[in-house]
Amino acid sequence: MNDHQFSYEVNQRLAAEVEGSTEQPYFFRPTTRESEVSELDSTVLVDTIHDGFVLPDELTELYEDNATFRADCAKSFMPERDWGASAVASELARLLGLAGYREVIVARNVLDFGRFPGISRPWSAHLERLAVSGPLAQYIQETCPDAILKLYSRIADELESTIEAKLQDASSTDPATKIRESRFIYITIHTFDQYGAEGLRRPVVGLIDRSRSIEQQGHLPDGVFSRLFPDELATFSADQMLKSAISCALERNYIPEVSDRPYKLPEGSVQMRTQVWLWFKYLRACFETQANEVAERLRKDVGEEDYHDYWQSLLNPNAVRSKTGLIRDLVEGRVIKLDEEESHLWSVRDVDEAVCHFLDSAPKRKDDIAPILLREYQYDAFRPSCLVIEIRKDAVCRMHPEFRGEEVYIFDKLNWKNIKKIAVGIAEGVLMYRELQMTKKSEGEPFHF
Repeated sequence: MNDHQFSYEVNQRLAAEVEGSTEQPYFFRPTTRESEVSELDSTVLVDTIHDGFVLPDELTELYEDNATFRADCAKSFMPERDWGASAVASELARLLGLAGYREVIVARNVLDFGRFPGISRPWSAHLERLAVSGPLAQYIQETCPDAILKLYSRIADELESTIEAKLQDASSTDPATKIRESRFIYITIHTFDQYGAEGLRRPVVGLIDRSRSIEQQGHLPDGVFSRLFPDELATFSADQMLKSAISCALERNYIPEVSDRPYKLPEGSVQMRTQVWLWFKYLRACFETQANEVAERLRKDVGEEDYHDYWQSLLNPNAVRSKTGLIRDLVEGRVIKLDEEESHLWSVRDVDEAVCHFLDSAPKRKDDIAPILLREYQYDAFRPSCLVIEIRKDAVCRMHPEFRGEEVYIFDKLNWKNIKKIAVGIAEGVLMYRELQMTKKSEGEPFHF
């Protein structure tokens, strides 16, 4: 095997050397800094989800026993991995004064955290596939599907805890305002191929925050998220000032960039799922603050556990947990019969009816069908933002000369000069945005069309 070709055995050893394993699949990498952590550390999260290289322990037996699976993994690893993404994330985190960044260390070709959980069919299109696709999808049913889904769920839980900690640092004491004015910024670094399917060379950087379904259909498809998640919040997953500020800073540093290319966000993307989670955290806080007596009555009538699980069914668009998935199916009319031990869940519909009534009857401005609490969240200068930044692979990595021009590229060296320049542009944009946020917030009420 060529020294530059992927080997799970080699990469498992590398993972052990950097203290990463599937015991910590959403791993924290500290940055090397010459100064103290900046105030941005409490509100900014930088991560990568497709630059992992570790084979989960759950697949070791399959990998060792099945030569075809080993060969398929080696072949798919190269094009699937976001080469250089972690290096950019590390440099960006350092420039922003963050304590570190997070990365999913599991190899993407066996588990893609940027999609909904599940097993793809062989013909699924790239943006429509689920978390398990490619070589593993052919073998997982006969091995360990539950173990892989549990690994996915552990990554989701760790991401949720990380974001929760950022939200807790917001200054407001009101739970709803704490989320709405959190100033939370979530940036995920990816890398993409130099040429698109049409054969055209892509710009160096792509800034992506627009929903694929909103772009194509004008609304989210039924059944993907709870019907209580507004289409307005899926239009963009980030404040447009953030994207514009980063765009301006990159161009000022002579780095060509493009908006919402080479793709739009699929519903299963981390950014879309995070926006759903943030919205229902906010809606629950509004409901329990503004309709406190109703919320307390429901807790007593339904029971604290079922009341909590109702909200979890909204907060968890990953739909891995069986009970919360059942609750969501129940309140959205996809369940007509429950087993005797589950019959108590019928009362959860009372919670759903109360939340729907709360949202429908919430105060509205004149000539606006949306409640004020939605508009306040949507237009707040400090609203949470989730942004994908795609960077061309050849801009941050060197292609090994032996393989240049081949169908599969082998990257053997990082281009630190370009990595630093791109990270500087992104960091300058984030800092510019922080200044713009303060100016916008001080100028009063937003203009409503």
